[in-house]
Formats: sequence, structure tokens, C-alpha cells
Amino acid sequence: MDARQLEYFRAVARELHFTRAAAALNMAQPALSQHIRKLERQLGLTLFERDRHGVALTPAGAALLEHAERILADIAAVDDELRDWSQGVRGVIRLGAARGVMPRLARVLARFCADYPAVDVHLREETTAEMLADLLAGRLDAATLAVLPPVPDARLASHPLGREPLVLVAGPGSPFATRTPLAALEGVDLVMYGEGSAVRTIVASALADAGVTP
Repeated sequence: MDARQLEYFRAVARELHFTRAAAALNMAQPALSQHIRKLERQLGLTLFERDRHGVALTPAGAALLEHAERILADIAAVDDELRDWSQGVRGVIRLGAARGVMPRLARVLARFCADYPAVDVHLREETTAEMLADLLAGRLDAATLAVLPPVPDARLASHPLGREPLVLVAGPGSPFATRTPLAALEGVDLVMYGEGSAVRTIVASALADAGVTP
């Protein structure tokens, strides 16, 4: 017994009329009758009572119909799910993000999840160094990185999302509250991201280029 035979059987069981069932299946009535007789021979059971008044299910046929409905529904569900996977509208995305990107990323992810409710997004907050290592090791599918172009590993494909300035933030009474040249930061205590952060690396590089040791 295969899915096609179950489909033929279900059509006849629903219509209780071979001609109408054949029309619904877009096939010839004699061919459909032949398939049903073959199924009955395989099972060693009579599935339909046929007389001049019409067609009726036997008790065995009624029992088979319950199973056929469930089996064919499961097959259709599998087909739909696998089609979603192949079209990229179902699955899991492991996404890495830097801490500073989270608030802006939340808005984008909310819209994405509304458009693709069957895709699970597993979000991990990591430093740039950790995300690069996880991307190369296959532990992440994608990541939002704060880097100066190009991406620091040629094995990774990248797409720029935008540019952002880096600014110095100071209290209103600070001598650095107005525009400050980098050279003025010599010996000054600065709050920065931790080791492994791309922003820290970019800032440290800019300060080093200016001959500044904070």
C-alpha cells in the first residue's frame, strides 16, 4: 500500500461514487476501479459494497478511511514543512550581535519575526572576536560586526549595513565637553569596551595613530 493508493481510496470513500471520484482525481473511471480492486486484493478485504443502488463503505473500508485521512494529512504537512525549509521561510538562524547593536537590532528582528514566524532566531551577545571565531567554526550563521572594512577574514562574506561615528562622551563640567583633539586625551582615564571588542580596537588604533596613550 502506498500514498497514491490511499489517495485513490479516500476519493472514492468521500464521494461514494466511482465516476465522481475519478473526475476529482482527473483520471478515467475504469483505471480508478482497477486501482481499488488491486488494493482490495492486496489487503484481502472488501473495502466497498457495490450494488445497483450505489457504493458504500464496508466496516473494513471505514476503518481504513480513518487511517488514510490521518496518513495523507501527515504527508501533506511534511511536504509543506520541507517546502518551507527549502524556501528559507522555516528554520533556525543563529545570530551574533555586539552589545551596542542590541537596541537597534531588536526593532529589525521584531519585523523579521513577524514576516517569518516559522523561523527561530537564536540571538547571542558576543564580542567581535568571539563572533568571528564562532562564524568560522560554524557556531553562528550570521553576525552584526563593528569593524573597519574590509572584514578581517577573507573566508567570510559581508554586507555593509551602514556607518556610524565614534564620539567621546563627557559630563557637562568636563574639559572635554567641547570638541576635543585626540592629543588632549594623553594620560586620561577612558571607559571603553572590553578586550575582544572591535570598537575598543578601532579607538585604540586611532589613539595610537595620534601618539596618545590613555
